[in-house]
Amino acid sequence: MLQGFSTQNGTGISINGDYCDLRSLYLTISKISEKTSQIDNDPKSIALAHFSHEVRKAYSEQRLKEEIDFDGDRKMEYLGFQYLWTDLLICLCVLRYQAAYIVLDELDQANLYLLEHVSKKALYEYDPEGATVLKNLVGQRLDIHDPLLTQVNEYINITYLKSKPTKERFRNLYSLMTSHLSSWTTEGKELRNTLKMKAEKLNLKPDEISFKDSEFPEVTW
Repeated sequence: MLQGFSTQNGTGISINGDYCDLRSLYLTISKISEKTSQIDNDPKSIALAHFSHEVRKAYSEQRLKEEIDFDGDRKMEYLGFQYLWTDLLICLCVLRYQAAYIVLDELDQANLYLLEHVSKKALYEYDPEGATVLKNLVGQRLDIHDPLLTQVNEYINITYLKSKPTKERFRNLYSLMTSHLSSWTTEGKELRNTLKMKAEKLNLKPDEISFKDSEFPEVTW
């Protein structure tokens, strides 16, 4: 069965399972992605594609191999991958939104519920206080329809990773995400204006720009 654990510093989640668990999740995401990918350059499609890529790499044994201890007396080797909380919370909202517009079978629904379940479990595992608020973003409440979703997501990631990996950073994540993903907040308006000015200097549209790799801090999981 799919498992989820907080990474050591609370930066993200480690999602683990055997080949069948991860392959099944991948097929569900692919089914949902087919609907999203019909729109060119849809940022929701980009979010799903990135997550789907990591799931596929995991069951192809190109990411993590971990020995998980069950009940202290039985250990099993699982495949898995690590994913930033910032990226995962957005992806979960996209998955739930898109799932409402296609026909999914019982296994697909089970995969989505299980993914949400292990995500909430991992949130609480790291910090119950922060999780009490962050759990409300699992599959809902984030604005994923902004054409600048990809750019805003990148900015949030940079800001998040620049902060010291502490419980305080984890507890501030709700505010960081909700304030910048909304185009109505002061933080959201300022960020979008900054992105538009950056795009004008590069003679590009705002949804065509991206942050440089050098702007992303090294991830301390």
